[in-house]
Amino acid sequence: MSQTPTLRSLLFFFELYGICSGFLQDADNCTNNTRQFKVFSVPGEMAMLNSTLVSPDVFDFNTVPYNITWLDSKTGEEISNQTGRVLVRGETLWFLNVTLDDSGEYVTILRGQYQLDLLQ
Repeated sequence: MSQTPTLRSLLFFFELYGICSGFLQDADNCTNNTRQFKVFSVPGEMAMLNSTLVSPDVFDFNTVPYNITWLDSKTGEEISNQTGRVLVRGETLWFLNVTLDDSGEYVTILRGQYQLDLLQ
């Protein structure tokens, strides 16, 4: 009987959804690359979501400067390192000491920087 609470806590998984969306900064050349993946974790453990947009299938990330932004779909707000428990490191979103409140969908937005040459 003493193993029942431990077994229940080990079987109690929840999932984080990663939805990666890429939007190029130039409005005339905007693409939406949707790729979904799931991460399963146990409360109290660590979880990470890694953006799949930094890929040669999406754009030439070796030569084009880019910026990644993570959004929480529940609030629509950008995720920052303010809590100390959720960290953004490049294309990876880290959850330290995961809680049930972290369950949900997260969106990455990739913005490339493009130079516009004008002929005069």
